[in-house]
Amino acid sequence: MDEFKPFMRENYNTYHPVILLLFWMNILPAHIKVHIPRSTLADWQARFLRNDLFGVSEVALFQEQMNFLLLLEKHRRLFAAFRALIHVNRLLVDMVQNRVPFKRMPLVYRAQFVGIVNRFRNSTDIKRLLRMMGFSHQKLHSISRSLTVCGRSLRAICRTLHLQQLTQAEERVIHRYLCNEQYQHWSGRSIYLQMLRDGAAFCSLSSFYNIAAALGFSRKPHKSKHKRVGIRADRPGKIIHIDVTETRLIDHTKIFIYQVVDNFSRYVLRSFAALEKNAEIYVTLLKSVLAEHREIFEQAHPTILFCDKGSENKGALDEWIAGLSGVIQKMVALDCIQFSNSMAESANKFLKCYYIRERKFTSLPALQKFLDFYRADFNIRPHAELHGLNPVEVFDGQLPVPNLFADQIAQAKSARVFINSTLDCNSCPDEVYSPDV
Repeated sequence: MDEFKPFMRENYNTYHPVILLLFWMNILPAHIKVHIPRSTLADWQARFLRNDLFGVSEVALFQEQMNFLLLLEKHRRLFAAFRALIHVNRLLVDMVQNRVPFKRMPLVYRAQFVGIVNRFRNSTDIKRLLRMMGFSHQKLHSISRSLTVCGRSLRAICRTLHLQQLTQAEERVIHRYLCNEQYQHWSGRSIYLQMLRDGAAFCSLSSFYNIAAALGFSRKPHKSKHKRVGIRADRPGKIIHIDVTETRLIDHTKIFIYQVVDNFSRYVLRSFAALEKNAEIYVTLLKSVLAEHREIFEQAHPTILFCDKGSENKGALDEWIAGLSGVIQKMVALDCIQFSNSMAESANKFLKCYYIRERKFTSLPALQKFLDFYRADFNIRPHAELHGLNPVEVFDGQLPVPNLFADQIAQAKSARVFINSTLDCNSCPDEVYSPDV
């Protein structure tokens, strides 16, 4: 007799009292609210309009809190501030759980933060809200402007709002220099200085790095410790450094690379590969250096030879220096002076990191041929320490000038502001550079 069987509900949903509180405070998340029947929501709304709660033992535990919320309802400004704090707390908890840095919030979290501030701007003390988040009004303004994303800009920043952004023509120039195989062994700063020397484009170093990062050319930054100002010469040929580094061929044969570097100009005078390490090789190299640049070393008399305590810097080298009658004075790093032989060591490090790190050599002549290329390429590379000049120019007598391109950069900045101020959203090109271009 199924028709006389009493009706029994198959499913009966129960909800945690916290969900009721969130609903009554009008902050129940939408993805939870959508699964609750409308009849249940209507029942909760009617229950909220009553003075007391009854019928559910669990909810009775929150009677005191609900009375407090009802009191807040009478003071809407205080209630709005309370709701703003809850939203901010929820955002902070989400950021902590996802390990999101507060100083560099992603676009999604920035949009949520600005949305919370704008929502409660008229009903909450914004200063206290920002202070609790650890932000200033300037930071809020900057985040609000960053939300205006331009899909046609390389850095997704609208040029009409940010007039000092590089133009697309300047971005193309930077991209062309970064992709040039001629500069594949150069550092980013040297490429930047070469671009300034050629007059192709003028911008600040930070802007160049930002575009390079957007194009996928950024490298892992190296944090160096604070260094003292080491030994410095006042003219070319006054101080020269010598040092030996090691590398191996494909058959694991050990090769010794001898380098002679000028202190003032960073000019690599010699870079020679040999199968053995002895002082006779350095004597031969230094003789050829003095003969080739006789006038420079005569003007810098006497020349200081800076080296370390290695065996290749003793014996025959000391005898040859003694026979020159004061033309060269030898100084041993960390012995005669407190400084190390870092000038030559940095040249060796640059050679290994930027030139021969990923290369394999089959023979000694092949390595020596590449060292000749390295020496020529390194000496024409603009150096930041030389303020944009290269070692060849400084060794030949040209003096480095600080802020050599300051006027051109200022003029390019003014022209950039004028160009970007004349743009509109319809005039922006459709194509945008990417790291794959």
